[in-house]
This record gives sequence, structure tokens and C-alpha cells, in this order.
Amino acid sequence: ASSLGASARGRLHPYDIVSEWCIGALSDEDPLAVPFRLAIQRFCPTRHRDVSDEFEDRMQSFALSHSIPAELPPMTKTPSGSKVMTRKEVLMARDLFEYAKRCDNFRIDQEDRELARMMKQRNWRVDSDVNHHLKRKWYLEALAKLGEMRERHSSANDRTSFFDYMRALCPHALPKHLRMYEVWCMEFDGMKEDQEKLLSLKEARDSFLENQRKPFLPDEQVNMIKRQFADIDFAKTGLITRDDIVQGLNLSAEAAAAAFDAFDVGCDGFIDVDEFLRMMCPPEYRLREMGGLARDVFGRILIGETDRQNLKLEDLQSKYLATPKGASCLRAPASALPEAPQEVMNQWNEVFDSLDTNDDNRLTVKDLERSGLLSSSVCRAVVALIDPSDPEGFGREAFLESIALCHGYRFKRSSRFGAIQE
Repeated sequence: ASSLGASARGRLHPYDIVSEWCIGALSDEDPLAVPFRLAIQRFCPTRHRDVSDEFEDRMQSFALSHSIPAELPPMTKTPSGSKVMTRKEVLMARDLFEYAKRCDNFRIDQEDRELARMMKQRNWRVDSDVNHHLKRKWYLEALAKLGEMRERHSSANDRTSFFDYMRALCPHALPKHLRMYEVWCMEFDGMKEDQEKLLSLKEARDSFLENQRKPFLPDEQVNMIKRQFADIDFAKTGLITRDDIVQGLNLSAEAAAAAFDAFDVGCDGFIDVDEFLRMMCPPEYRLREMGGLARDVFGRILIGETDRQNLKLEDLQSKYLATPKGASCLRAPASALPEAPQEVMNQWNEVFDSLDTNDDNRLTVKDLERSGLLSSSVCRAVVALIDPSDPEGFGREAFLESIALCHGYRFKRSSRFGAIQE
């Protein structure tokens, strides 16, 4: 591939793109990738980030060509007898290294209580089993070697890194192994952020379901609130101000300000009759605007995506547990799903159009809040789910893709394969 002229270089697909197309996000979008995705899932289920060859330097120079055969890059063989660590071992080593930095020159006794606590935290046995005793010894002897190195090179004391410890643990480890270990650590650290996001999603889902179970506010109470609004609309403009609320509802200035902060969705300094209804609706009821097809559509997205992300996180967490859970049922790639029927697509487009009041082909958090379909917290959660790259809103295509996937369909985006197709 490297011998191709400049005119042909635009026809090359580097390894990262090929990998994404075969097993990554792009494989969920292009039906042509389905046979490759399914074959890799069937015969190499742990391929992604579990094989050190993925982290070879030479892979970055590999590319597929439309016109000539591609030569496979030569792989660096792992030396015979070399130790290749597991995810659990790498995380245990990192915990130990961070603890050892606070100890006397990296020396830890085998009976150290903090060592026992860390091993228990990683679900490691700490009894007298011979294998586990040898494992502790392996970790601690490598730390002792690191301490001796620090003593010989006192100027390097402050620069001793975690990967110095990894080299002491595995003297024959190749750069590709160290890069793989680094990715595992980053992946594990990223799970903490994913857990926080999932917790927020679950709270939004529970809030949605709680409101869904509430009965609609009876019509007579709705009419009563509307009459109350008309009574305090002293200027008869269809809008009320903070002063109107203070005077008409006998509220303090602070309470009126809090009400405006919560219910003045338009942020225009006024509350209209719809916003007033939301403000005065008793908490045990919901308004009729919190119902219908549009609410069901966004609820399906919220619930379906929360469940999907929960399973995804559980699968990732299982890789770092002492006893991984059994193999999970692999989901079908989105590109293998049938396309949504046209009549269903028409319904979803009508939902989008009913909320897109300014016809800009985009819905924002404010658009959803103005509709009254969802609570403010649920609006923000739904927007973040549909288009994670834009916390303020999403376009029509992202909306249709999300709702289609939640119903077991695929949506064909426009112009998403410029890097793959010519």
C-alpha cells in the first residue's frame, strides 16, 4: 500500500476505519458490514481491545486499497514464556503502585492490611491458597525491584511511573502490551463516568414512569386554574408577571421568583396560561399535554436507551470482575435490522414536525419544555441520549435513528459513509 502514488492515496482505508466498519460504530450503519460483523462476533467474540496485536505500531501503516492487494503487516511475536496480564491483574497492579508510592521506598509486607483490603476489593482471595500466595509474592517482589532501582538512581525518584512497575512485573512485555494495559486502565476509569451518566438516566426514566402513572387533572380543575389565571392577568394580555403572581396569589417576592425560574420556559419574564397550568397542577396529577403519541415516542427512547446502556455497562464491568458473568446475548447490528415501514416513519415525522415550531429541522431542550410533554429533567436526558454530541438539541435524522432503533428498525442516514464509499 505504501508504494501507491499520490493519486491513489485517496482510495486507501486505514486500519482504524476498517476496524470501525467491521466491529465499531460504522458497522451499525452500513448493511454491507453485516457479514463481517457477524463473522467476527461468532469466531472472535473478544477481539475488541483484548488482543495485543491491535496495539501494534505497524497497524497504523496498514490500509486497504481498491486497486491492489494489501500486505498484512508483520506482527511482533510475544516472547515464549512471557507473561501477558489480565485486566484484573493490571488494575490490581495499579492500585498497588499508587499505594506503594506512599510507603517506604515501595516496600510492602505480604501481611499488610491495606494489601489485603485491595485484593478483597478486586474480589481476590486472600487465604493461604498457594497460587494466590505466589501471586502476592509476584506483585511485591516487583515492587521491591522498583524500590532498589529508585535507590540506585535517586534522581529518578520523582519520575518512577506505573509502567516502570509493569516492566518490573513483566520484563519481556512489548510496547503493544503496555499500550493495551494503558487502554484498559483508561477504559476502567471511563466506567466511573458512565456509571454516573447511567444513574442520571435511571433517575430520569423513573421520573417519567412516575408521571406516566398519574391520572390526568380533571377538566373542572383545569377550568378553575384557567379562571384563576384570568383573574390575576390584570393587564388582560394573556401573560402574567412576577408582580401579578405576588399580588394575585399572595406570594412573597422570593416565592414568585422561584416560580418564574421553574416555569418561565420561554425566559421572557412572563408566564402564559399553559405555564401557569403546569405551575398550579397538583403533584398527584398530570396535565393532558403529558400524554399522547409524542410522549410515548420519547418515553420509548428514554426507557430503551437506558436499558441498552445498562447492559452495555454490565458487559464491560464483567471484564474486570474476578468471575465474569456468562456470555451475554449479542444484539443484532443496527445495519442488519429491517427498515421502518413508511407509515411508521410518517408518524414519527409528524411528531417531530409538531414540536419543530420554527421549522429549522432541529428540536432543543426549550422546544421540548414548551410542549409540556416531559418534565425539564427528562427533556435534558432525552436530548443527551438522542445526540450526545449536542447537549442543547438534536436534528431530525438523529431523532428518527433513535426511535427506529428502539422499535427494532434501522434508519438510513444520509452521507454517513464518506470515509468508506467513493
